[in-house]
Amino acid sequence: MRYWKPLVLAAALALSTAAPATAAQAGPPRPPASAEPATPASVEPATPDCAWHPLGYRTSNVAYPDTNSQYWLLHYTVQPGLTISLDGRYPDARYASFASYDAANSSFTGPDGAASVLTDHRIDPDRGSRNPYRQPVRPGGKFTVTVTERAAARPNALPLAPAGTAEGAQGTVVYRVYLPHGTIRLPQVTFLRGGHRARVATCADARTTPA
Repeated sequence: MRYWKPLVLAAALALSTAAPATAAQAGPPRPPASAEPATPASVEPATPDCAWHPLGYRTSNVAYPDTNSQYWLLHYTVQPGLTISLDGRYPDARYASFASYDAANSSFTGPDGAASVLTDHRIDPDRGSRNPYRQPVRPGGKFTVTVTERAAARPNALPLAPAGTAEGAQGTVVYRVYLPHGTIRLPQVTFLRGGHRARVATCADARTTPA
């Protein structure tokens, strides 16, 4: 299934100045400080409280949920220059995918034409790993997916938001896994912006074992 049902995602998203400086004392003027000014706090990435809120028939009874599938949601705030890195491992499952959705809970095409879905066999492995959806190898190999403003020219990349999206708009990455076996290792999430890196912890209620 390439497209998220808007009703399901909408329901999940519904649930889920300084004081003036004191005048300087009389005396010769001081030379300006040589240190560079501090980086504005606004450059830092805005991060959610946690990553991978679970969604499935155990947590949502909307639109006849599939009992053989599991979903996890990563919410983010659109900011210029924001990149989200997802460092994961291929699951032992029939199907897996990542998809980004806009503030209206819809799939979209990025400003440079990139589609907002990345299916298991299209996810390139990290160096030294192999993709079990391309060749008969054991699952568990490593991969890195990024969510970024310009995704078309990068491998394993999803667009952050459609063209014209205002700063502060909300977006969501959905990680889908069908017919999983054993424990699923959810990707580690890092937000990057303006030279800042912020690791986001996995949600405490993220269920990683099959029902």
